[in-house]
Amino acid sequence: MEPRRYFADDAPADREEERLRALEALCDGATTRRLEALGVGPGWRCLEVAAGRGSIARWLAERAGPSGRVVATDLNTRFLGGSDLPDNIEVRKHDILADGFEPRAYDLVHARALLVHMPDPERTVARLAASVRPGGRLLLEEADFSMFRASDARYPGAEQFDRSVRRVLDAIGSAGIWNGALGHRIPLFTERLGFDQTGHDCVPFMARGGDDPGGRFWSLTFPLSGPQLVAAGAVEHTDLDHVQACLADPEFRFIAGVLFGSWARRP
Repeated sequence: MEPRRYFADDAPADREEERLRALEALCDGATTRRLEALGVGPGWRCLEVAAGRGSIARWLAERAGPSGRVVATDLNTRFLGGSDLPDNIEVRKHDILADGFEPRAYDLVHARALLVHMPDPERTVARLAASVRPGGRLLLEEADFSMFRASDARYPGAEQFDRSVRRVLDAIGSAGIWNGALGHRIPLFTERLGFDQTGHDCVPFMARGGDDPGGRFWSLTFPLSGPQLVAAGAVEHTDLDHVQACLADPEFRFIAGVLFGSWARRP
């Protein structure tokens, strides 16, 4: 079996770390509020899948304390090292399509921005759920970009931005790079597990261009797949150029997506 590749594997390390940092700034507030509501506390054993730079793993480690433990995994762990990593975090390089986790071993299993990259997201959810102990919690978070659009119709080029960004997102989905319309489906996945105390919510991200986390994240994300989409004839250079121009403008405001969260407890 060939090693699974992530669409940003070839991105320069400094650019990819900046992109992940922007994602944290955009999403971590919503994530930690959900985790607090689930009651994460001292002694918890937590599994953080697709941990990225490790911001949530560090938050979990602080909440779990010395008597708890956090296992932080990723397909590429290049940003999970560092001398500042708490002692109660274990880092694992892990491909969820090929490798399993300890069954029924964790008080919390959490994954954010993982399922959009999976060929069979519901099967991946089942693999994650298998590691939740009785009484433990599963929290899934995925974005949905169906509402990705300019939020100010008076902005020059807003209509063109909407058309262009939709073409780019549709081409990304058609090419199998990632699924930008998955978020609203994750409550269905958790409800089918047979767990109890299920719930879900969603948080829209109102963003702006320039150095705003939303604008910076997307201005670093689209170029990762844009050239291959242009080469394949799926989008035009003009689409990408217009989108990037808007994302660079601090006066441009847009809806950067909606982050859905869905949780459940193993009886």
